[in-house]
Amino acid sequence: MVESALVLMGLLMMVLILDMGRVLFLQQFITERARATARAAPVNDWDEWKVRGFFCYNNPDTHFTDDDDEHSFHNTTPGLLGIKPLQVSYAVLGSSNTPNYRVRVTVSNVRALMFLPYYAKSFILPPVSFEFPAQSMGASN
Repeated sequence: MVESALVLMGLLMMVLILDMGRVLFLQQFITERARATARAAPVNDWDEWKVRGFFCYNNPDTHFTDDDDEHSFHNTTPGLLGIKPLQVSYAVLGSSNTPNYRVRVTVSNVRALMFLPYYAKSFILPPVSFEFPAQSMGASN
């Protein structure tokens, strides 16, 4: 009986560690992806649609539908780790040629699942926002 209790406690601890590690991995992935997207957007002069494509599918030239409207998001498939394009927003802040000229990539409403017994539920991660200075809105050679 004591051995069973110890083994069960060990298994529950392993599930807790793996479950929390998976959620932390998702949060870190979103943060890193937002940083990489915010760095690439000003250099390549992307609009919001290209930013969403790069963040979700690692391809800024992603076509979201087969429709004629290139900005339609109907029936889009989730991208990397289940993040959808509508969860990503992009904004250019400040005015050109000023020190406060920067871009912001924000990811919100990302769902995470917990599988731990008696705690299994779905919850929404806090929004992740990353700002990056935009010295040049477009590369010049």
